[in-house]
Amino acid sequence: MQNQDISTEIMGLEKRYWDAMRDRDLESAVNLTYFPCIVSSEHGVQSVDREQFEKMFNSNEGSFKEWKIDEGKAQVRQIGPDTAVIAYTVHSSVVKDGKTQEIDAVDTSTWVKRNEKWVCAMHTETLMH
Repeated sequence: MQNQDISTEIMGLEKRYWDAMRDRDLESAVNLTYFPCIVSSEHGVQSVDREQFEKMFNSNEGSFKEWKIDEGKAQVRQIGPDTAVIAYTVHSSVVKDGKTQEIDAVDTSTWVKRNEKWVCAMHTETLMH
């Protein structure tokens, strides 16, 4: 049986990350990231250092208007004392080029503990069609 405390903690961190993206809170997003962070999405796979992350974050490619994780279907597993993974479905509204797009996706993150603090080392997003 999965430790409920770690599930709650990792889900809380994932939500804080989404809030930081929605609120355009670069400092919070940086503080939640372990660099270089591996990112996999419809744009391919890349290893992103802090400078690249800040540039991507500050670009005007699109912004989250709102998001909602389906917590009932989320899965969290602690792999070791300093590593945990999470997978979930998420619905988000994104504004791109002045138009709102509704997106349903399956996301995963790998969280690692560094200096007694959990940070995201890898994130993937797969769009659902």
